[in-house]
Amino acid sequence: YAREVGTGPRHLLKEHSLKKRRFLGPTTMDAELSLVMANMGLVRPGLVAFDPYVGTGSLLVACAQFGATCMGADIDMRILRGKGAGKTMRDNFEQYGLPLPELVRADLSPRGATVFSFWDRSARAGVSTSDWRPPTPFIGAIVCDPPYGIRAGARKSGSRYAEVKVIAEEHREGHIPQTQPYSAVEVMRDLLELAARSVVVGGRLVYLIPVDREEYDPRALPTHPCLELVANSEQILGYTLSRRLITMEKTRDYCRADYDRFKAVLSGSTTEEGAAAASSFYSDFGVKHERRQKRQRLEEAEAAAAAAAAAAGGGGGGGATAASVEE
Repeated sequence: YAREVGTGPRHLLKEHSLKKRRFLGPTTMDAELSLVMANMGLVRPGLVAFDPYVGTGSLLVACAQFGATCMGADIDMRILRGKGAGKTMRDNFEQYGLPLPELVRADLSPRGATVFSFWDRSARAGVSTSDWRPPTPFIGAIVCDPPYGIRAGARKSGSRYAEVKVIAEEHREGHIPQTQPYSAVEVMRDLLELAARSVVVGGRLVYLIPVDREEYDPRALPTHPCLELVANSEQILGYTLSRRLITMEKTRDYCRADYDRFKAVLSGSTTEEGAAAASSFYSDFGVKHERRQKRQRLEEAEAAAAAAAAAAGGGGGGGATAASVEE
């Protein structure tokens, strides 16, 4: 087994190093982890790979390297357009001689994703309930790093105002639609629902989720009746912080009962098992992380002040203490 692992394409790590990447952003995925995630998704030639939070395209570069036909979506039109000549996602693919991905501005919320609106459009058109059919699955792997509000907060389609004005035709070109905050609970709910609807049976969903190592409970990980957990790996980022690499496989076709369940969750008429635990697990993760960082900075400041006072032979100083930071 070790010999087989040793014959792997380790040269890709050097070739795909971010130090040489033409177009980068603050959330660009590390090249090695991108290749690992594509591998966990069983990405291969002939397979369609999709990243719904594509950003600068690091994960799709890895998927394209393994021969997949790539698709990506992002709600931020500016990242899709890039920063001008030589600084676009297109340049990253051309740098490695890879086929360009298909890109679209979209998000996974029911308003922003066309796959979610299929059933509702059919209902408004007067189609009989018995004639409804979900979109035919065609995606072999969804490989992504969902936003959680640590480095880049999530946004979804929607206006901040109660009354929405129609954009005049002459102003539509170049117009960037308004967005709304997109909670981590909604992000995970919609991601799993998308995978259940659009991934083929046997296809995979691979994503990262940050966790507090002291509070982590695997039972709080999001689930879906169509998806089965096949791998859960930890990447330690610090004493209290890590992120889990989650791999799920679609085990059965999406059916009408799954759709009814999703609509009930959206309407708030039902509470999924474990939803309360999941909410506390990751809904306010960014807030917890920021609070923990503030506490750490105060502790470091206290230690530095104490060391300076000891060196000067004086007493300790006052001021804010780490214990005063609300947990």
